[in-house]
Amino acid sequence: QPATSPSDGRLLAVEETADWAAARVTADLISEGAAITPSKAVLKQVTTPLYRVPALEHASGELIGRSPAYGRHVWRALSRKLRNKTEAFILQGTGLDQPLGLLNGPALVTVGKGLTQTATIGEANVASMVSRLIPGSFPSSIFIAHSTALVSIIQFANGLYNPDGNGPYGTLAGRPLYVSEHCNPVGERGDLILCDPAGYVYGLDGPYEDATIAFAFDAGLDSFRASIWMAGAPLLSAPVPRRTGTDTLSCCIVLEARG
Repeated sequence: QPATSPSDGRLLAVEETADWAAARVTADLISEGAAITPSKAVLKQVTTPLYRVPALEHASGELIGRSPAYGRHVWRALSRKLRNKTEAFILQGTGLDQPLGLLNGPALVTVGKGLTQTATIGEANVASMVSRLIPGSFPSSIFIAHSTALVSIIQFANGLYNPDGNGPYGTLAGRPLYVSEHCNPVGERGDLILCDPAGYVYGLDGPYEDATIAFAFDAGLDSFRASIWMAGAPLLSAPVPRRTGTDTLSCCIVLEARG
């Protein structure tokens, strides 16, 4: 359920003007003894409401009594479900009564495909994605791919893909590669994401765990409940214009759809 008041969320002050822009804090040459022109930061507020994400499971008292290991399994299963739902919101959240995800963020940049490219991912696509990342974001950036995209990625030459790199699925262009079922299938926009996690703010409160036999007592059921409170949103409100050139930069890049 949505937070009921702003105090239930997180309020951040964010400066999103590019370092090379004329607005915000400025720096320039001056003559010796001349006065420094004053300036100040241009800030915006980002509010991220908290949403409750619960999971509930019932199990018979006989099963719990005869198999203590099942009780431990229940808590692990609830934890996995909450983690999966958190991942879904971070990537695909609509922002309507739920957190806003990376793939629906207002600053998302989509790079073009090759003229005759079908539902694949090519080395040139990866290079194009890296070229649209905000300078300074590359050292902290990560790739996130749908598992169907690995068919193309694993075949990359020239060391672009390294299965022995420091990511869960190796590295792509030197950055850790993660796989998520909450990306879109290969060929669709969002099958491969390059992002700097510093451009996305999220918060978690919990997990809170409870168990009771009060519910469905007459049926001999034990109830197990786990829940978290979650907030999340991209920080940028629009892509960042380059100092020169006509295209834009961002901390989250995807490929356009390839039919």
